[in-house]
Amino acid sequence: VSLGITTGWSHAVNKQTVEADNPVQPEEEVQTVDLPYSVAFDEDPTVEGGWTVVDNSMQAGTTWTYGSYTTFEGSRLGMGMQADYGGGPNGAGPNDYLISPAFNLEAGKTYTVDMSYTTYQTGGNILLEYGTDINDVSSFTQFATAQKDGNKYYPNDKFELTVPEDGVYYIALHAKAVESSNYAYTYVFDFAISEADPTSINGICNIPNNSVVIVYTI
Repeated sequence: VSLGITTGWSHAVNKQTVEADNPVQPEEEVQTVDLPYSVAFDEDPTVEGGWTVVDNSMQAGTTWTYGSYTTFEGSRLGMGMQADYGGGPNGAGPNDYLISPAFNLEAGKTYTVDMSYTTYQTGGNILLEYGTDINDVSSFTQFATAQKDGNKYYPNDKFELTVPEDGVYYIALHAKAVESSNYAYTYVFDFAISEADPTSINGICNIPNNSVVIVYTI
């Protein structure tokens, strides 16, 4: 004679067993780095520095690597991160990401990104982008372009960053060949990010309206 409870009890036991064997794993908390943050690429930052390289090139293997840099006019010798490639069809140079550690950033604040870099001739861009998912670089948003006259060294070039909402963000240095070129050579020697001085934009002091400025000459 069935009392109608055996099946229910068996189901409960089985459910508990399944949950015990397959516990729900909490999402791993992303480790963030405090601001201000700075790093010199005197050593490979992908080894212990928390940086990540994503190879997104048409030709695999042409991506950000750590190595020595041969000076061009107005530049310098040194170690750094480089993404370079020559040959192939136009636009087939690097399309690769050097991604920073995670930072807690707030909407409504302005951040300053500071880096020293070189782009060889005009074949390569370094696009500065921010994103929240390191596993989906296509979701990153560009906020600046570090590409100027080639064969020159740009120390401590500064770029402004704002984000749409509070959260954990990564900064990507996106090495990308311009569409009209079949090569790109980009080099980065250091990187820094900090909260911008609220009284200054691009290094120019903002003086509130109706303020009196007194200058003393001695």
